[in-house]
Amino acid sequence: MGKSQKKIKIDGFELVKLATLYIIAWCISPPLSYGTVYRILTFGAIAYIGVYYLYINQLKVERYYIAMFCVAIYIIFLSFATRDSVDRRLAVLITICIIFCSAVFNKHSNEMEGLFSIVYIVFVLCILWNICSLIGIAETPNIMRILAKSSNVSEAYAKRGIGGFGYLYTVLLMLPIGIDSMFNRKIKIGYRLCALVFVGSTYILIFQAQYFLAIILSILLVAVYSTMKVRNNLLRYLLLLVLFVLFVLAYVNADKILLYFMNRTDMRAINLKLQSMYELLVDGSDIQSSEFSVRVARYKKSFNYAISHPIVGGGKYSVTGNHSHILDFFAQYGFVLGGIYLSLIMYPFKETRKYPVGYTCMLVYIIMLFLNTLAFSFSVVVYIILPLYYHKIKESRDYG
Repeated sequence: MGKSQKKIKIDGFELVKLATLYIIAWCISPPLSYGTVYRILTFGAIAYIGVYYLYINQLKVERYYIAMFCVAIYIIFLSFATRDSVDRRLAVLITICIIFCSAVFNKHSNEMEGLFSIVYIVFVLCILWNICSLIGIAETPNIMRILAKSSNVSEAYAKRGIGGFGYLYTVLLMLPIGIDSMFNRKIKIGYRLCALVFVGSTYILIFQAQYFLAIILSILLVAVYSTMKVRNNLLRYLLLLVLFVLFVLAYVNADKILLYFMNRTDMRAINLKLQSMYELLVDGSDIQSSEFSVRVARYKKSFNYAISHPIVGGGKYSVTGNHSHILDFFAQYGFVLGGIYLSLIMYPFKETRKYPVGYTCMLVYIIMLFLNTLAFSFSVVVYIILPLYYHKIKESRDYG
C-alpha cells in the first residue's frame, strides 16, 4: 500500500495578506530601513500583489496603471541620463508602486475586509517603535533631529527601533485613523483600546521630538477631523478656511508662539522643552538664520527653477531646494509631468475623502508634501492602511 500524500494548497489571497503586511512593516519599521535584501523583498511583495490582481482581473490593464508605469520608467531613465543616483528618486518610485497596490485593492474592494486586522497589527508595531523612540529621546533629547541630518549614525539607531523624521511624520499621518478607531462604536473594544494607546504614545512622541511643524499638524488634524463632522456644508467649509488661515499664521510665527508659551508656563519640564524647540527653531536668536527662513529659501529655489523651466524641469536633483516634495518634483520634471504625478497621487482619495478620516488624512498628507520632503512610508499610510480601514467601516451607520 502506498502512503497517502497530502496536497498542500496555497491560497493566493493569504499570500496577498502576508505581502501587504510585509510592505507596511518594512515602510514603518526603523530596523528594516536599511538593507538591500529588505528592499528586494518589498519590490517582490509589490510585484506579487500586482500579478495576483491582474491575473484574477483577466490581465486587463487600465490607463491609470499605464500612466504610473510610464512615469516610473521616465524617472528611472532620467536618473541614468543625468547620472543622478536612483536612490534619490527611490521614495517616488516606491510611492508609485504603493499607489499601484492601492489601485488594484480598490478594484477588488470586496476582498479588502479580510485585510482589516492588519491595521491594528500596524498600531501595535507603531506602539513598539514609539516606545523605542521615546527611550532614545530620553537618552539623547535631539536624537530625531540628529537622525534627520546625519546618515552616518542613522543605521545604528534604526536597528534599536528609534525612528527619525520619516517615522515621526508617518505616525502623525496615522493619527486620524487611530482617533476614528477610538470613537467608532462598531469596532471591537480591544481594537479601540489599541488605537487609544497608539494615539496617546504618538502625541507624547510628537511633543518630545521637538518638531514644531509636527506639533501644529497634530493639532490641526484633530480640528479638521471634528470640522468634517459638521453637517452644514457652508459652515464646514468656512471653518476649514479659518483653520487653514490659523495654520499658516502659526507656521510663519512659530518663534513668537513658542516665546509666548515659554513666558506663561510655570512647569519646568514643559518650559525646558519649549526652550529647546525655540533654540532649534531660531539659531542664536537670529531669525535670519532660523529654521523657518532656511525652509523659505529652499522653497523659493525649487519654485523659481520650476517657473524658469516649466516644460521639462531641470532633471537633476541638485536643482531643487530639497525641502518640499511637490515643489522639488516640479523643479526636476516640469509642470507637465508634475501635473500627471499630482493627479496620480490624488486619484486614490476619490472615495476615502468623502469621510472625515479620509479627508483629514488627505489634507495632512498634501500639507506634508508641500512643506517637507517625501518619505515612502507616508504613502503606505494613505494608500494602503487608510483604504483597508475605510472599506471595513464605511457601511457603519454610526460612522461619519
